[in-house]
Amino acid sequence: MEPQNVLSPSAPTTDQKADDAAAREARHAVDYAGLQAALASRDNRIAELETALNGLQEQAAGMAASHRQAVTAYARLASAAVPGILPEMVTGETIEEVDASLARARSLIERVREEIEAGLTHEAVPAGAPPRQTAPVTGFTAAEKIRYAVSRAGRR
Repeated sequence: MEPQNVLSPSAPTTDQKADDAAAREARHAVDYAGLQAALASRDNRIAELETALNGLQEQAAGMAASHRQAVTAYARLASAAVPGILPEMVTGETIEEVDASLARARSLIERVREEIEAGLTHEAVPAGAPPRQTAPVTGFTAAEKIRYAVSRAGRR
């Protein structure tokens, strides 16, 4: 009988090597199948998310168009509500921008109104026809009045 070395492990036999290789191959096959299933599941999830993303992008585009229409309608109504403001004076892409534009237009209209009113108070224009001027004929004799009237008739 041969002495066995207790410190060194026994060498595997050919049958053990074949069994180990078969077990490794089986584990790799299971791992490969699992990886393929995970990859297919991931691809399906990506497709679902892309479909959901496309739907959300279409919805966002529709909401953006509705928002632009609402802002445009608001700007039109806001300019119509304030006398003297032209629709072209009220602009903006958001409600806040339209409000700021409306405030600037109101300020401009008020400034113009104040300047016009200030100009009107400085220029006093009498209403109606000018008053008649009285002829300086009081105290004239009859002959002087005739000469005065004839001299004025010749100037016309």
